[in-house]
Amino acid sequence: MFSAYHSGAALKAIDYSFHSDLPGDAHFWVDRNRLEKVINNLLSNALKFTPKGEKVRLAVGIQKGGEPAPQLLITVTDTGRGIPPEDLPHIFDRYFQTQREGIATEGGTGIGLALSKELAQLMNGSLSVESKWGQGARFCLRLPAREALPEQGTEHFNSVQEAVSLNGQKAESLAAVPHNDNGSPRSKVLIVEDNRDMQQLLLQLLADEYDCILANHGAEAWSLLEVENTAVQDIELILSDVMMPEMDGYTLLEKVKGHGRWQKLPVIMLTARAAEEDKLHALRMGVDDYLLKPFSPEELLARLSNLIGNYRVRKQLQQQSAPSKMEPNVTFEDAPSADSTWLKEVQDAAREALEKEIKLTTAYLSGKVFLSDRQFARKLKALTGLTPNGYILEVKLQKARHLLENRIYTTTTEVARASGFGSASYLAKVYQEHFGKKPGDYLG
Repeated sequence: MFSAYHSGAALKAIDYSFHSDLPGDAHFWVDRNRLEKVINNLLSNALKFTPKGEKVRLAVGIQKGGEPAPQLLITVTDTGRGIPPEDLPHIFDRYFQTQREGIATEGGTGIGLALSKELAQLMNGSLSVESKWGQGARFCLRLPAREALPEQGTEHFNSVQEAVSLNGQKAESLAAVPHNDNGSPRSKVLIVEDNRDMQQLLLQLLADEYDCILANHGAEAWSLLEVENTAVQDIELILSDVMMPEMDGYTLLEKVKGHGRWQKLPVIMLTARAAEEDKLHALRMGVDDYLLKPFSPEELLARLSNLIGNYRVRKQLQQQSAPSKMEPNVTFEDAPSADSTWLKEVQDAAREALEKEIKLTTAYLSGKVFLSDRQFARKLKALTGLTPNGYILEVKLQKARHLLENRIYTTTTEVARASGFGSASYLAKVYQEHFGKKPGDYLG
């Protein structure tokens, strides 16, 4: 890892050095992939913010005393400008950007150090910083010093390394489909994001639950989807940024929804501008979603889980109702359009009921589309994977989210009434389960 930055340091004439106090034959158990991410982030930051002719040093040793057990201490020290004192308490906060004039435009996205600290904690360690403005900075990574004993053998070492590296391997190199503890295949998610820091943040948040494929922008993602590359043939969700070079998220969404193979695949759009939610008219309620930045990990995971769950139900229903080999497989090009039109009629009827404070029931919706309750339930579930009650709950939740995000009301009780919920407490319960946030988080 140290050697990888030699050339970059040489270009800036930086005095770049490495020092180790560890015995030459010492071996310690570490999470290789997470450790690499942290060290790479610290070294790249140090070289980025250290002026020509200054110093950057990577050092490793054992720290004893003050802890119940010895710790590995890995430090990255530079003699650059350092960190403004007002920024020090917030340097590991996600999305933090310095406000000091003259250096605000030189920073990154505010994700790298936040991710590094989270990775350190996942390794049962810590990441801290010491700095004086104008005199450089020193980042300290402390990890449990778990020595690998010779009698454990190479076979044991290799098996542990394989388990440790599973979450960090790149999707393109996956040779087999990993499974969850219960034996079921893990869901595969396509992440489309041009910002590398955000890519790594999303990967870290999702890697424990999902197999992730990375695309650097919409055009790269579409090149995989258009030819049905083997890496993406069994994906169950696309998580895409909106603003990207070469092909933005909206263009990608339009292509996905117009493709016979992918049109029913759920898509979540990441956007930093709430005012653009009206541009997401192509997203069907209860099937696709958008997420405003910044978001919480719980919010992201809750929405992925709901969408993938609905997608699997729809897929299973379609397989059960597929024609047998003895039956003619007749299709019509306008069938998807007819389904979309029908869903829009149901959606408009539901929204109208909420606007007019009419009680939203299965009977009300089925009557609006001239079907019996049973026929309505069967068709709705085939197209959305939701029961009528589930769909009605989804409509109410989406209405509540719209009211909360736009701060149309000032209390949860008002939001509950306007979105058709009987009580604020019930709204709070189902809203947090569905979106990973409490209604009060928007109003605080």
